[in-house]
Amino acid sequence: MQSPWVTYSPDDEVAGRLRAIATQVDHVLVVDNTPARATFPALGSNVSVLFNENRGAISGALNEGMRHARANGFTHMVLFDQDTEIPPGLCGRLLDASRTRPDAALIGPRYLNSSTGHPGRIVSLQGFWRRSLWPVETEPAFEALFLINSCSLLRIDRIPAELRYDEGLIVDNVDVDFCLALRSHERTIWCIPSITVSHGIGARKKGAGKWSPTNYSPLRKYLQSKNRVIVWRRYLTHHPGFVLQDILVWFLDSARTVVLETGRLRKLGAILKGFVEGWAAPGSRLARD
Repeated sequence: MQSPWVTYSPDDEVAGRLRAIATQVDHVLVVDNTPARATFPALGSNVSVLFNENRGAISGALNEGMRHARANGFTHMVLFDQDTEIPPGLCGRLLDASRTRPDAALIGPRYLNSSTGHPGRIVSLQGFWRRSLWPVETEPAFEALFLINSCSLLRIDRIPAELRYDEGLIVDNVDVDFCLALRSHERTIWCIPSITVSHGIGARKKGAGKWSPTNYSPLRKYLQSKNRVIVWRRYLTHHPGFVLQDILVWFLDSARTVVLETGRLRKLGAILKGFVEGWAAPGSRLARD
């Protein structure tokens, strides 16, 4: 099992996290997206570094990880963000869960928001509207419409060779788009609530409530809005209920930004700009050859 670990201007704590994950997998591929190339201390014999220099952004880094996994015969690939705290035994538990569901192309845990302590939202396959769940660890595994990248385990032989992460999206909604594309290939995605990880979404304040604002920058608000529209356009036919639900979520999140966040006018302008440009953007998925 390989773990591509994407870094961007990594802090001093990243090396410790890399050493910790290196004890759980066969190989760690650090894909460094820092434009000027970051420096790393000695990390161990099963850790290598590929300097991607932010080509294709997060999508480009994940595509490099997948290329490396295929070229070196790895059967599974587990994804991590540089700030994810990795609990002991996580990779083994994900691999065991994958073996019990050989049809699954991608599986992942539930997550707790590291700032709020609340469970993260998982969109399931339940019903026309694709019911949103905030699972507790005692719930059984269920099929998810999509999962976030961090701590997701991909079974390489279940990923179509031509399918890549869309480098045109840069960062936001990259995981949603990839999972929905997987589903277009009739692959399954499973959430395993008995496995829990702590992961930060946005820049929420410590102890903030479940519905607290994300406090993303105007640039991220722009990308989120633009990429959401692109995803709506691509998958409306296959998942109309989810798209309609996500339009409502987008509207409520935009309203929350205007009411609760600082720099609200700049952020509202970025949201509206992204919304307009999302309708004009190319609809096809993009990746480097």
